Amino acid sequence: MRKRSFAAGAVMAVLCGVQALAAPPAVETDYVETTTVDGDIPLDLSGVWLVIADMQLPQEKMNSVPELLTASRKDGAGLTLHILDVRLPAAIDDAIKAATKKSTRWEPTQKDLGMLSKEWSQLPRPTTRDVKAGDVVYGQVDFTLVTPEHYDARFAARKNALSSVLAESAFALEIVERYKPQTLAPGERVAQVMERRSVYGIRKAGDRMIEGKQATGYLAAGPTAPLPLSFSGPFRMYRLSGAAPVPGKGGKVQRGRPSH
Repeated sequence: MRKRSFAAGAVMAVLCGVQALAAPPAVETDYVETTTVDGDIPLDLSGVWLVIADMQLPQEKMNSVPELLTASRKDGAGLTLHILDVRLPAAIDDAIKAATKKSTRWEPTQKDLGMLSKEWSQLPRPTTRDVKAGDVVYGQVDFTLVTPEHYDARFAARKNALSSVLAESAFALEIVERYKPQTLAPGERVAQVMERRSVYGIRKAGDRMIEGKQATGYLAAGPTAPLPLSFSGPFRMYRLSGAAPVPGKGGKVQRGRPSH
């Protein structure tokens, strides 16, 4: 299996046209993760998920940025989310690179989903990282699940893109990923990504797939100040593993309306 970094590093594909990804299997991490839940989430998210955010670009082009997440409950405690910092299988990585090169949407095949369903827990963590390829080093990841009655408190300063994401959503998932700076070789100049902040507005959900709109903001290190970049578009979440939803917490979700 050829190795390649999965998830948030894919921002570099958007920033400088180089395909990358980032993500760790569920065991221990060397960075901090927190999960906050505001409201009664109308869906059991337990399981392993492939999350694909489609970043809309000028001239009707698009880049797909994937991540792997796990959601679990231990000993009756609340939901805990975890981002996987792993390398993707070569066949999937090649397909993503090809789509990124063409600035087109990447859609996983049933074969891809089957492969990830079987192999996600054995996917290796990166042993080396290439900052030029968009690899990142996680410092902290904060997850927040929010229902519409809490939108005003959580997203008080939302702008047009975020308002569109939250409109008619049943609930939202915010993920804030902060990255550690990496050592560069003498003479290298790379605008390293400092942070990725994504908000997913869930509009449609079944046992195995969740869909909606997303807004994503990046902060990259600039010569004098951080460089902000914003993208938006649709997203899909595929459940790769996990039990069927519990009664009252699964199946279709009702779209909500943010409070005003």
